[in-house]
Amino acid sequence: MFEDIEELSAGRLSHPEQALVVAHYQLAAPLLEANFSHVPLVSSYHPQGLGTPPVFKQRWKPGELPASMAAVDVVSHGEHHTYMALTENAVLWLAHRGAVGMMSWTPSPRDPECVAYARILFQLSGTAKKEDLTYALLAMRTLLHESRLEAIPMMDGHQGAALFVPFADIPLYDAMRAWLHSLCNRAAELHPDLLTVAAHDADRGNRVHLSVTKDAVGGFSSLPYSVAGNPELGMATPVEWNELGDIENGTYTAHNSAERLQRDVFAELAAAIGVQRFSSLRG
Repeated sequence: MFEDIEELSAGRLSHPEQALVVAHYQLAAPLLEANFSHVPLVSSYHPQGLGTPPVFKQRWKPGELPASMAAVDVVSHGEHHTYMALTENAVLWLAHRGAVGMMSWTPSPRDPECVAYARILFQLSGTAKKEDLTYALLAMRTLLHESRLEAIPMMDGHQGAALFVPFADIPLYDAMRAWLHSLCNRAAELHPDLLTVAAHDADRGNRVHLSVTKDAVGGFSSLPYSVAGNPELGMATPVEWNELGDIENGTYTAHNSAERLQRDVFAELAAAIGVQRFSSLRG
């Protein structure tokens, strides 16, 4: 868990790749801070090259975090851990040291153990196609609407997607995750040929897998505007619902992200949704 930052930095990308990532975050870092200021920040590295399994920098040892960086103290399973706080400066500092992805568990900035955005992760299984990803997102939106909830869709930069469901009353992760499990189980029952919640790959068939296990303290996934560690350097791209099918994974990458980053689509969609409360779902 306490990977050495200098060792991770030594496994740098090629100079052109590094330049692309840094240039991307010069534009994306202010948006990341605007939406997720001071949440615990996890960064990913690919010391063996893009397209290879990542290594993550999560927790920081006492004295290891640079003095210029803010820290977030998190309690998990009765133990205290220190994370770097997400700021524009922190994102750029990490990017200059070889980091590719920027991740967290989208907690409230007021309390890293409470939810600001619930996340549902979507992943293609078997021979499921990108069109199935669109249908899966729309199916889940319909189900959320039954609870008078709206969500922000995001293409994850790989082959999957995510829904971010904002809540203003910062519920605890355990209660949120239990509700999400029930929601996804119902979705899979309603759409058995499209969706699955099966735990094992062999049982998922050619469907879209729904996962909420990352909705936990320390359970990180890509934040909006993060870069994926694939050769294309795909950007995790928030999209408007009417853009689904037009904007896909690979549409925006570190090569052309400047075009998309002229707007903070995530912030616009969150503002349009307004106040949603988890307490209203529980009577």
